[in-house]
Amino acid sequence: MKKFIERLLVYAYWPWGKPAPRMRAKNAPRKALTITSSACPAPVAKFLMPDAAKTMRMSAAAIGDGTAASLHFGMICTEEKQRLSGSHKKAARSAALKLLK
Repeated sequence: MKKFIERLLVYAYWPWGKPAPRMRAKNAPRKALTITSSACPAPVAKFLMPDAAKTMRMSAAAIGDGTAASLHFGMICTEEKQRLSGSHKKAARSAALKLLK
């Protein structure tokens, strides 16, 4: 992820005399769906790592995408038997519909 974020540098520029860089993309013609996940419960992850979702939204904005929806799935692990819960599926379906609008 760090390398991906570093590659987004070409979507910004730093004007002379300004205190911070600016994004090249001025409008958001496309929409993005950002997804973060963690092995710990979602409320704990949002408390311990609040910048993960923000970083994903800023990454989408850097390439000229507006964020239609953001999802965070907690308690996700690599076990084969693990499946998304019904509430996770419902949230993903709702986010997909927002993305299509």
